[in-house]
This record gives sequence, C-alpha cells and structure tokens, in this order.
Amino acid sequence: MTSSYTFSLIELLTIVFLLTIVITFIFSAIPQSNKNIKISGVSIGIVFSWFGTFILGTPDLVPKFNSNEIITLSIFFLFLGLFLDLNPKFNKLFIWIVLIFSGMITIIWMLNEVKFYSIFFLIGWITLQIKLQRESIQNNKTISTAELIIVFSAIGLGLIAWINNLLVDRDLAFGLSSICSAFYLCSKIRPNILTGFSIILIGGGAVFMIIIRLFEQYPSLTPSIILLGFILFIDRNIIYLSKKYRICNTMPYLINFTILATIPIALSVLTATIASKLTIG
Repeated sequence: MTSSYTFSLIELLTIVFLLTIVITFIFSAIPQSNKNIKISGVSIGIVFSWFGTFILGTPDLVPKFNSNEIITLSIFFLFLGLFLDLNPKFNKLFIWIVLIFSGMITIIWMLNEVKFYSIFFLIGWITLQIKLQRESIQNNKTISTAELIIVFSAIGLGLIAWINNLLVDRDLAFGLSSICSAFYLCSKIRPNILTGFSIILIGGGAVFMIIIRLFEQYPSLTPSIILLGFILFIDRNIIYLSKKYRICNTMPYLINFTILATIPIALSVLTATIASKLTIG
C-alpha cells in the first residue's frame, strides 16, 4: 500500500466537501419506490474510500489483517450499509446481529488477533451504534444529530492525532469531518436526504477505526478518547439547558451543539497534550 499525493490538506478537504455534495444530490435524485429507503448516505462511503486512497494509498489486492486496511473495511461498511438501507423491513434482531458481527470483524481485522481489551472496543462499538441509530430514528425529520456526532468526534480525533504528530490519522479524521459536514449541509437543503445505515456504519465505522489506530500507536491516548466520547450525550444536555435557559431554547440547534461539543474536545486535546509530553519525556 503506497501513497503519493501532491494536494495540500486544505485542498483535499475542500475537494471531498464539494464531491460529497455533488454525489449526495445525485443519489437523492434517484426515484425510490419506498420513501423509507435512505441511500443518499452512500456518498459518504464513496468519498471517504476515495479520500483514503490519497492518504494511505491504494489497498493491496490481497487485504492484510492490520489497522492500515481502513479503506478495505470502509468499502465493506459501504456495501453493508447499502444492503441494510435497501431492505428497511429487516427486523431489529437481525440488524443487531449484523452490526455486532461487523464490529467484531473490524476489531479482529485491525488488531490482527483477539486481545484482552478487544471486549472494550466491542462495547464501544455497540454504544456508538446504539447512539447513532437512536438519533437517526428520532431526528430524521428535523435535526441530523447523528451526522453532528460524527463530525465533531472526527474533529476531536484529528486534533488528538495532530498533537501527537500522527499526520495520517489527522488527515483521515479531518477528511471524515469534512465529508459528513457536507452531507449535513445537504440534509438541510433537501428534506428527502435522511440518515440511514450507510451513514451510521460508514461514518461511525470510520470514527471507530481511527480510534483503534490511535490506541494502537499510543495507548496513553485512552483518557483523551474516553473524554471525547461525551460528545455522544450532548443532545441530552441541550434538552436540559433548553428547558432551564431561554437563550439556549432560542439559539439554533447547530450552535448549541457546537458550543457544547467544544468542551469534550478541549478536554480531550488537553489530556492528549499532557500524554504527548509524558511520552516524549
């Protein structure tokens, strides 16, 4: 797997942002016999996989079992998410069996073995999927909270990676944030662009795989990653603050979410900085 790209990071982020908008609108324009089918999110998988080849290089013809195979696994999530989105009548038990199994595959594939801490990764995967699914079901008609969770989680991971000079993971995380931000924008413009399993699996899967990559390289970043996980619960805080303070109730949801997201991001960056200095020392 080799990579040689000449674009700057800002140029790449701009390209993937615009490309996501174009592909999302193309998919949203495809007539659907069932209004519950949500395939627009496939754009996230297509663009992230394409973006990843610039960062990590073209995947090997025969995939290897290590954390560099994030693109191969992203393609896997792309087709799995599309399969679930095209079959909205699957019962919840089947869906959860598929989700848990896909999480186990990801963990074993990236770690190349089952380690004692693999169970904690699996718990993290299930927690992430529960939260993203719940937000997509509750907010599809009004607020795309699932996308915001992915966007700000990716920003936090990118900053953590940057502080520790993990530039590949920084680029992957910021790229994911740019892609999901573009999708969020599209969902605000066109009401038929909804959150489906394609987004939950691809976006959530990418966040999860970047976390594994960071942990593998610097286990000391675990506290930072845990603190960043509080982004999953921001929506509950917004509901509470909106009831208690009128100003929160009058501000747009995106502004409220952004302000609150800075807290776990700042704390995770602070602990990552401390961990970096301790590692160097």
